[in-house]
Amino acid sequence: PEPESKTQQGMRATTTRTAPPPPPVRVCVIGCGPGGMFFLHALASRRKRLEEESDEEGLASLPVVECYEKSASPGGVWRSPSSLTDDGVSLPKLRSVSPKSAADVAADISDCDEVDHDGQREVGNNGDDHDVNKAREAEVLDTSGAAAAYDGDTTATTSGASTQMYEALWINGNKEVQEFFDYTFDAHFQKAMPVYLPRKDVLDYVMKRVTRVANIFDSVNFNTAIVGVEYCSTRKVFDVRIRDEITGSVTTKQFDKCIWSGGLNARARIPTDITDMLESQKFQGRVIHSTEMKDFEATVRGKRVMFVGDSYSAEDLALQSLKLGAERIYITSRGAYGTASYVGAWPDNRVEVMMYMLPQGVTADGKGLIVSRMEWSYRTERYEPMAGGETFEINDVSAVVLCTGYRPNMDCLSDELKEPWTEDPRTKHVWCVPEGWMMEKNSLSADVGDVAPSNELTGGEYFVKRGLYRHVLIKNPSMMFLFESTSYPLLEIDVAAWLCLAYICEDVELPSADEMERQNAQQSLDEMNVPYLRYYKDNEYYAALNCLPKDHWWRRYTSKEYQSYSKLYSRYQVRLLARNMVSSGYPAGFGNYEELSERGELMVQMTADDSQGRYSLKKDGADSSWRTFRDCDPSPFKSIFTGTKAVPLIGRWIDLNE
Repeated sequence: PEPESKTQQGMRATTTRTAPPPPPVRVCVIGCGPGGMFFLHALASRRKRLEEESDEEGLASLPVVECYEKSASPGGVWRSPSSLTDDGVSLPKLRSVSPKSAADVAADISDCDEVDHDGQREVGNNGDDHDVNKAREAEVLDTSGAAAAYDGDTTATTSGASTQMYEALWINGNKEVQEFFDYTFDAHFQKAMPVYLPRKDVLDYVMKRVTRVANIFDSVNFNTAIVGVEYCSTRKVFDVRIRDEITGSVTTKQFDKCIWSGGLNARARIPTDITDMLESQKFQGRVIHSTEMKDFEATVRGKRVMFVGDSYSAEDLALQSLKLGAERIYITSRGAYGTASYVGAWPDNRVEVMMYMLPQGVTADGKGLIVSRMEWSYRTERYEPMAGGETFEINDVSAVVLCTGYRPNMDCLSDELKEPWTEDPRTKHVWCVPEGWMMEKNSLSADVGDVAPSNELTGGEYFVKRGLYRHVLIKNPSMMFLFESTSYPLLEIDVAAWLCLAYICEDVELPSADEMERQNAQQSLDEMNVPYLRYYKDNEYYAALNCLPKDHWWRRYTSKEYQSYSKLYSRYQVRLLARNMVSSGYPAGFGNYEELSERGELMVQMTADDSQGRYSLKKDGADSSWRTFRDCDPSPFKSIFTGTKAVPLIGRWIDLNE
C-alpha cells in the first residue's frame, strides 16, 4: 500500500487523541407549576440564542430535561380546581401520556378532589413488586398528608384537598413587581391595566410568556407522579421512580440532576388542636380550610363567619366574603403579624380583626365560639391562652374558615434530599453574632440605642435556609429546589430557574460546602442589620421595640418614618434578587447586592406603596363603605420595563364580577 502522507498521519493521530464528547446532562424536573415552566422556558430561551449564534458546541452541551407533572395540565396552584384542563387559557398541544380523552382525565382528577372532611382516601395498588420502595410510594400516593414528615408543629397536620387557587381569586400584590423582561404587560394586554388583576389574567400572561419561544410542554409528562427519588453516591445518579397516574404502572429512570419544583403550597395546613376542639365541643357550623371553596357563597351569604389566621388568604377571603354578602367576618390571629392585621379599614366596617386571639371553646348551644387572648410560651414553644387574659363570646357563627397556610409535598424525596425542609425544629439551630458586633445605624437607633443581641439567636429562616445555598442542597449540589421566599414570587422563581440552569451548564462555579456555609452565615449576619428581620430573630431586639411608647411612629404604619423602616426590608429583598440576577446572567438586572439600580429602587418604592394602600384605609372615610386596597391610587405604579402607568379599576372592586 501507498505510504501515508504527513497530513494523513496527523489526521489519524488527531482522530485517535480526540475523546468523544461527554453525554448531555440528564435532568429530572418535578412539577410543572411556575417553577417547572420557568426552568423549561429558560432552557428554550438558551437553546434559541445558541441556534441564532450557530453555536453547535453549546447546543450539544445543553441538558436533556424531562419534567413530570401529576395533574393533566400545567400551571400548578394557579389553576382553579374546577377547570384543571381548561381554564380559559389557551395552551399548545400537550404531550399525551394516555389514550384517555382530556374530558376523562378531568373527570378522574375531579373525582380525586372529592375527599372526606378529614382528608383520608383509600390508596390503591401501586402495581410494583419491589417491597423495598413500597413504603415511600404509599406515603406519596396517600395525598391525605398523614405521612407528612414532622415539622415541629405537633398541633398541625395536612389535608389532601386541592390547593388550587379558587376561580374568583385576584392577586394580592401589585402586578408591576411580577413583570417579565421578555414579555411585558404591554405586549400581552395591549393596553394599560389596573394594579391588581384576577388570577386568570395573570395565569394567561404567564402561559403565553413561557410558550412564546417553543412548546416547552413537549418535555412534560402529564398525569405522571414522582413517587421516589434516591441518590446513589457510587454511580452519582438519581434513581427516580415514576408512576403513570392513568395506568398505575411504575418505572425507574436515572438522572444526573434533580430539580424539585412542586410548590410550597401543595398541602393545606390544618391546626388539629382547633379542629379537635370544635369537634369535641360539638360546634354546629361548617369547618373548612381556605382551599375548600365549594359552596362558599352559601357558607358566607348573610352569615357570621370566623377566620383563623391573618395572612393573605384571610385578607382575600374576607373581602370575597363581603362581596358575596357575609353579615360579619371575625379574623382571629395568634401573632398579629399577618397582612390582615395591618389593614387600616374594611368595607362597611364588617370585618373585625381580633389580634392575639384564637378560638378556644364552643358556647353551650354549639352555635358560638369563645376566643381567648394568646401569648407565646417559651416553655412549650407554642402559643397558649394567657393566664387572666381577655375572653370573648362570638354568637351565631355559621362557619370557621382555617386560613392557616400550606406546606410543600416532598414525600417523594429521600430523607437526605429533603433534610433542610424536614429537620426537627426541636433541635434548634442556635447561633450568635461575632463578639463586638453592633447593628448598623437605622431609623430606630436613636430611640432604642445599641441593643446588645441575645446570646443565642434562634429566629426563623427567612432567606437563609439551613442546608441550602442559593437553591442547591449543600450536601449534594446536584439536587436543586425552585421556590420563593421574597415578596416577588413569580419573578423570584424565574430568576432562580435561570440560576439553576447556569449551575447545570457550568456558567456558575459553585463554591465548596464550607464556603457555602460561610456565605450563608454572612447573609444571616446581614439580615441582623434589617430591623424588621432582626425583630423576629433576636429576643432582646424584639423586647426593645415592644417597649416603645404606644404613640411611637413604629406603631403608626402610615407615618413617613415607618415607610422608611419598611423600605429597608423591601430593599433587602430586592438586593437578593439583584445578586441572583447577576450570578445567573439574567438579562434584566436590578443592580447588585451592594447597590441597586434605578429599576431596583423602583421595585422597592412600589413595594412600599403597595403596603401603604392597606395601611391608609380609613374607617371613617367618605368611601369606607366600599374601598379596599385594590381600589388604590394607581399613579405610583408603572412598568419597570416600559414605564406604562397603571390605570384605575373600571369600577369599585366590591362590585366587580371579575
